[in-house]
Amino acid sequence: MNEREAIDLLKHYRHRYANFLQLIISYAQLGKLDVVQEKAADLIKIMGEDQRFHNLPLPKTIVTILQLNSEKSGLEWTPIVDCEKSPITDDQQVSEIINEIHQHINEQTMNLSVYHGTITFQQKKSEPFKLLFVCEGNFQEKNQTIAALEKIDRIEIEEATNEKLSFNWTAHE
Repeated sequence: MNEREAIDLLKHYRHRYANFLQLIISYAQLGKLDVVQEKAADLIKIMGEDQRFHNLPLPKTIVTILQLNSEKSGLEWTPIVDCEKSPITDDQQVSEIINEIHQHINEQTMNLSVYHGTITFQQKKSEPFKLLFVCEGNFQEKNQTIAALEKIDRIEIEEATNEKLSFNWTAHE
């Protein structure tokens, strides 16, 4: 990543927080203090989740997700951290898997819909590291998407409907 790309990533996240603050200020000006408190609590929660994600010992993976979310492809990922201990996995491999999954879903869902997905980083004490994916949108070509995802080593499809796709990837032990 060059300096320009790094600055663009920072702008994307600054813009995200600025939008939240603008919304809070608007409600404050309307005198809706209960909504202000609710939105401020939401912002604090999001910032805490972002901090947990950014503190993972997976710098390549973190940058990959930040870049994918800033490219305005119509598919945005929300990372969730569910780790009982520090993740034991290959950062480069996790980054590549996420990028590959993103590309497959994007190729199969090329329309004007906006898709939202979550990636849960899961490290239980006695289990291998896992990525749990949930993607919501309009999956009219779900069979093609499933076929593309199943070509990726260690992918397990959990649920596939026209509105939701749920699957996981497990690292080698």
